[in-house]
Amino acid sequence: MSGRVLVSLAAASVWLLTAACIASANSQSYRYLTSSCCTLQGVRSTALTPNSQEAIILPVDWEITAVQANDGGAPAQNLLQAGAVFEYAAPQDPSCNLGSSTPTLYYFIEKEVGGLYLCYQQGALAWSHTDLYSVVRGSDGIWRAYINSNYKGISVSWSNCGGNACLISALGEKRTTNSGYWPAKFAGSGNIGWQRWTGSTWSTIQQYQQHPEPNWTWSGPFPTGIWSTTYSK
Repeated sequence: MSGRVLVSLAAASVWLLTAACIASANSQSYRYLTSSCCTLQGVRSTALTPNSQEAIILPVDWEITAVQANDGGAPAQNLLQAGAVFEYAAPQDPSCNLGSSTPTLYYFIEKEVGGLYLCYQQGALAWSHTDLYSVVRGSDGIWRAYINSNYKGISVSWSNCGGNACLISALGEKRTTNSGYWPAKFAGSGNIGWQRWTGSTWSTIQQYQQHPEPNWTWSGPFPTGIWSTTYSK
C-alpha cells in the first residue's frame, strides 16, 4: 500500500522515489523533513477526507492521505504510517490488500519491517471527515501508530538515526493504473496542523522540503489553514 512511502536530502528524495514505492505505477506528493534539520521522534497532523464528489477512482486503484516516519535507509527497510485510504479492488502485494470490491474509504495503518509491507484496515471512514493521525516514538524506542490519539496496537522499531525518524512526511499517494482525482487534505485552521515531536513537545512545522510528482498540485495556506496536494489526471 502506500509509502512504497539520510543523511542528505538528495538521498531522501531517491529513497522516496524508488524504494519507498512498492509498485512502479504509484505516484506520490509529499512535504518532508529529514533528521538533518532537527530531532524527529514523531509526526502528526489532522487530515480531512474529501467529499464524495471530489474523489474519483476506477477499479484496481487506491488513493491515500497519511503521515509517515521512516528509518531513511537506502533503501529504507522500516516505516510506519497512518491515514485514510480510498480503495477499489486494488490487487496489491498480498500483505497489503485491504480487499474492497467496491470503492471504499478506510482508516488504515501500514508498516514496513525489513522490506515487508504490512497493512491494517482500521474500519470504514466517512466523506468530509476530520481525524488526527500520529506516529510517535515512545521512551522505550518503539514507534506506535495512533488515530485520534488512540493507540492501534501496531508498532515497529529500527536502529538508523539512533532509533529516531530519519525522515517524516505528510503525503498523498495514488496507484495510477487508471486516471483519477484525489485531494490529500491536511488541516491547520481550528485543528492540529502538521507537527513533529521532539521527545518532549509538539512543534508546528514551518519549513520543509517538498516533492510533487507529475499530475500533483499544491494549494492552500500553510501552515495555518487547510492545505492539500491533489492528484488529477
